[in-house]
Amino acid sequence: MRKRMKPYSTNEKLLFALKSVKIIPDAPLMNMERDVLSMVSRISDAVSENIITLMACYKWKESMHFLFPFVEADLSDLLRNNNSRCPPHLREKLKAGEVLLDHWLWQQMEGVSRALSAFHTQMENPFKDVKGKVIALHFDLKPANILVTSGPDGVTLKITDFGQSIIQIIDDDKDISLPHNTGHPRYGPPESRPSSQHLTQGSGDDLKVLLNYDVWSLGCIMVEVLIHLLDEDLNDFDSKLQGPFYIKEPNGLKKCVTDSFRRFEQAFQHDSDQTEYMKDIVALLQNMLNHDKNNRAYSSTVTQKLDEARGNLEALRDGRNQLVVAVEKQGFKDWKGFRKLGWHKGTSIVSFSEKEGITLHLIRQRTGEPVYKNTTSIPCRISLWAKTIRTEQTQTGIEIGLVWAVEKGGTPEVGRKNFDPRKWCFAPTYVFPDPASSTNRFDCILFPEIGTTTPGDDDFVFTLGFPSLEDVLIFQGALFQRSILPPISISISTLKPKREAEAPKINEQDSYLQFWAPDKPKYVGPLSPDGKSDRTKPRGSIDSSSTGLSEHNGRALEKPFETMVILFKHHRPLVFTLKKGLIKLSRCGSTALQIDNRVDKSIHVRHPPIYQVWKSEDPRAAPRQPCLPVDPEIEKLSECILKILTIRITLAKEQGKQ
Repeated sequence: MRKRMKPYSTNEKLLFALKSVKIIPDAPLMNMERDVLSMVSRISDAVSENIITLMACYKWKESMHFLFPFVEADLSDLLRNNNSRCPPHLREKLKAGEVLLDHWLWQQMEGVSRALSAFHTQMENPFKDVKGKVIALHFDLKPANILVTSGPDGVTLKITDFGQSIIQIIDDDKDISLPHNTGHPRYGPPESRPSSQHLTQGSGDDLKVLLNYDVWSLGCIMVEVLIHLLDEDLNDFDSKLQGPFYIKEPNGLKKCVTDSFRRFEQAFQHDSDQTEYMKDIVALLQNMLNHDKNNRAYSSTVTQKLDEARGNLEALRDGRNQLVVAVEKQGFKDWKGFRKLGWHKGTSIVSFSEKEGITLHLIRQRTGEPVYKNTTSIPCRISLWAKTIRTEQTQTGIEIGLVWAVEKGGTPEVGRKNFDPRKWCFAPTYVFPDPASSTNRFDCILFPEIGTTTPGDDDFVFTLGFPSLEDVLIFQGALFQRSILPPISISISTLKPKREAEAPKINEQDSYLQFWAPDKPKYVGPLSPDGKSDRTKPRGSIDSSSTGLSEHNGRALEKPFETMVILFKHHRPLVFTLKKGLIKLSRCGSTALQIDNRVDKSIHVRHPPIYQVWKSEDPRAAPRQPCLPVDPEIEKLSECILKILTIRITLAKEQGKQ
């Protein structure tokens, strides 16, 4: 008993509080507190620290009796200094130069949010003969129902008074909703007051609410805690609020609440790191206080967002690059189905935000004007995301998300774009660098096909510069869902099409050969135990027995390949893609290769067009680039097909090697 009382007092003398509730046989909601407290007492992990401890429960005569530790002060006493029950040192506000994350009261509010999430959906089902998931709602979360305890391990906030709570056991696939129970009107969400339409069409007793009902209440409490900690006048806020936090018409929040949000964001004007943190917290509060319950955050999301905001601030305080923090914060993680793409680093796959030395030149496609003035390229950090699109369990394509962050005026400026890769182009300009450029950079251009996107969209042309050839190939591979090998300098001595009128224009000398292998997306996280990424089963491979590639590109023989690309400086590329079987490359001497499609008719040859990159008042001045479609299923596209009978290639050397 004394051990269980330790968090509540430093005194030898133990004090208890007894709550008695009369049993009413025909009022199940009135008797539910017993069941709730019984189940809450079974929560055993760290979150239980922020929930009141039930010491004993027993039935005597016509009442249920609950024995709790006696706690004199609650959060309302602390915030409003209502009486002398709360010691003065607990009412201390945030000092000048103090970090909000380091204040015990804000740390405890994080703990309360975790406890609430556990109470909502993480309690164990105690009934062996009843299958299903336990869900619960408190319904009366308010400062007066959050106790302030002081023990040898410090001060702790504890959720109490489950008298209005409701629990249910539901099937896992059932909509999570509960019958409404009335709590304090100040902290209740808009749905706590039924609309006139609901009251006229049915009984108010059948009103259903979602598990984020309590999230609204928690958001209200967090607003009051921040007002207190930031040394604002809570009494003045109370006088302006005069009732609930919301207004019915139009649906929204009262002005004193939204004014508080602005002050929160401006509270640390001389501390850019905490300013970014407060922006995260305000965004979270706005989500918690969403008038529409269907779009309001749930308690699990609240804890996740608080952890993410804490992690971002700690990263900035530890000296982590602010662009990395910004680009990670503004990703597509909240977009359903999107997952973050990455690259191999040791035994893990890490985000592209960890790649240093990337630069960005951003152009508005509709005007050709640069987004970032007075600079051709600017250092940036990026993250890359992908979403699988399925129809009846069959993958039909993907959607790509690109996030970028640059520094403007000492602060990060973040942008993001999601797009259908079938409508976008990739220009591998790293293959043909500008000889006049003094920088040893490896660039590529990513842009939508003009006329394929929705009118009014703010479409961009991305010129991304990478510090190494390996880096740009990794980026291209993530976009294409392919393993991309370095280009090999070649010359073409023979190219015979089926029809002479279809003969493609080529640079016989200034050309490069590149091989692609199938590769599944690399999602950020630890690798499988063998340290290898999962590969799709290849549809074909290079027949290494008949090639002389080992001298010029030994890495090409390490993996199966199904696509061979020939890139020209000024002309349309040729993309050789398998339909079935192996690509047969016949050896013609030690450095020459030949494909004879008259013998093996399994090869598709695509001839993608040259695309205009952005619009210009003078069409003749508009830049144009030989491009590859950004589409992982490139072999399924049937347009621009050529019939090539024979091609003979002479290998020179792999790009980047002497």
